Amino acid sequence: MRTDLRDNPLLLLTKEVLEGRRSLEDALEEAGSEEFVKRFEEEQCKEVRAFARYLSDKNSAAAEVFWRLAVAWSEAAGLGRKKR
Repeated sequence: MRTDLRDNPLLLLTKEVLEGRRSLEDALEEAGSEEFVKRFEEEQCKEVRAFARYLSDKNSAAAEVFWRLAVAWSEAAGLGRKKR
C-alpha cells in the first residue's frame, strides 16, 4: 500500500513554510518532535527520501525546505542524515 504524499505531514509543513504561515524554525522543531516522528511508518520514510531526491533534482525552493524538514524528522527518528 503506497502512501498518498498529498497527506504527508512533511509536505504539509513545507507548504505552510512556503506560504508564510509558519516559520522554518518552528517547522523544523515540529518535524524533529517525538510526536511527529510517530506519525510515520517505515514505508513513508522511503517515500519521503525519494520525494526529497525528486525535489532536489528540480532545484526548487520547496526542495530546501522539504529536505531540511525531512532531515530533522529522520534524525529524530534515529534514521541518521542521508546525503542528497
